[in-house]
Amino acid sequence: MRRIILLSTFLMIAAALYPYDSPAPGGAVTSSFGSDAKGQFNTGIDINAEEVFAAESGEVLYYGDNLVAVAHADSILTIYSNVAVSEALTKDIHVNKGQLLGKTKEGSLHFALYDLEMEQYINPLLMTESLKKSELPKVSNISYDSQGGMLSVYMAYKGLTGLYKVQVSVAGHVVSTLEFRTIKRTDDTLVLDSGAFEYGTLYGRQGAFTFPGIQLEAGENSVDIIVTDFYGKKVVFHGRITV
Repeated sequence: MRRIILLSTFLMIAAALYPYDSPAPGGAVTSSFGSDAKGQFNTGIDINAEEVFAAESGEVLYYGDNLVAVAHADSILTIYSNVAVSEALTKDIHVNKGQLLGKTKEGSLHFALYDLEMEQYINPLLMTESLKKSELPKVSNISYDSQGGMLSVYMAYKGLTGLYKVQVSVAGHVVSTLEFRTIKRTDDTLVLDSGAFEYGTLYGRQGAFTFPGIQLEAGENSVDIIVTDFYGKKVVFHGRITV
């Protein structure tokens, strides 16, 4: 019990005094820290990224074998796995916060924090302030085409990146779900689940997600759009559609 209290106290102090930066600014977090449904333990988090940067200033403790470990003044190791290490790195070299460490292999970084004093891994989301900052898409309106059973959800998505889930609920029951790992528009391309789609394919001309096969009853229907991000933040849009 004392060990748990000490760890909790340490994490609160560390999070306040040593906010780490994201090692992959703008990258989408694709897996969480801790045990999953199968009982397998994830020592850190996984992030979609191309380039990897030092989350905090420190000394390079180890590099090679697709891994970099950096020791910091607060007895924390940041560990970057699946990384093709920059040729500029050498053991014991000092790196500054935000310095390029290398590039990921296959576009995925495994990022872990290890406490040398407590001898255990820490959830990076508790120590990395910028990873916790996310913005939810803003739902502005909904419309319905009764002939095709097509429900359109209009969203503002400019500049958003992350792991999101959109649910359509009719009369309190979820009838359709869409999950995507990033929302980012480059020219006329929407990046979704690491794949590129033409803007009109997914959104349509007016910039709306389209959910097919939704049957609404004759009369007035209560329709809710629930948008949730990776960290559990949620926004609900309440609407009514008359058929």
